[in-house]
Amino acid sequence: MLDSKVGEMLDTEKDIVCDECDEVIDVKIESEKLKNNTKGYYFACNHCGEKYPFLTITPRGEKYLKRMHEMRKKSKEDPEFVKDPENVKRYQKCMEQYRKEITGPYKESDVK
Repeated sequence: MLDSKVGEMLDTEKDIVCDECDEVIDVKIESEKLKNNTKGYYFACNHCGEKYPFLTITPRGEKYLKRMHEMRKKSKEDPEFVKDPENVKRYQKCMEQYRKEITGPYKESDVK
């Protein structure tokens, strides 16, 4: 479920080309358990298998990600939602907390 939320954040109109085989990658976001009770997100080349880890997230970060997704969904369903300054403030606060719970790419040695 969260894999698709992370995938939405990565959504791009530009092709992603594999550094290893120079083929265009059909990006499918995957996740795996890492050491220290964290989760890693990556995609792999569907041609040669080259792996591209791009995000490490804590369990708390996943909760913030879920909340932000719910707020974005609510704002799409109800345009008035984003006009309420308290809702905007809550979203911004959630984003601030989320950013504290993520880091960039991880090493293969971090995988459980």
